[in-house]
Amino acid sequence: MKNNPFIPAFQRRLLSILLQWPDTYSRYEGIWDPTYFDDPLHRKIVHAYIHIRVIGGEQPTQLSVKQHLLKDYDLDKGDLPEDVTKLINEMEALYTISTDN
Repeated sequence: MKNNPFIPAFQRRLLSILLQWPDTYSRYEGIWDPTYFDDPLHRKIVHAYIHIRVIGGEQPTQLSVKQHLLKDYDLDKGDLPEDVTKLINEMEALYTISTDN
C-alpha cells in the first residue's frame, strides 16, 4: 500500500469526481494512477477508467467502465463471483455520490 496523503473516504470521493466529470482527468492528469487509491476495488475501477481513456481514446462512461470490468466473465452463465459483484456495486455507487461542494 502506498503512503497516500488522503484518507480512503476522500479517495472515494475523488474517484467519484473522476468518473462523473469528464474534464477532471485532463485537468489533473498527473495524479491518476491506480496505486494512488488504497482500496483494491478503487484501483481496479481506476485501471479500467484509464485503459478506456488512454488506450481506447475515449471518455469513459458508466457503461464502458462496467463493460471493461466484466470483460473476462461470461454474463450468460448467470451469477458473477461475489468479489466481482462487490466491484460492480462499488463502481455503480461511485456514480451516485454527489460531486457538489
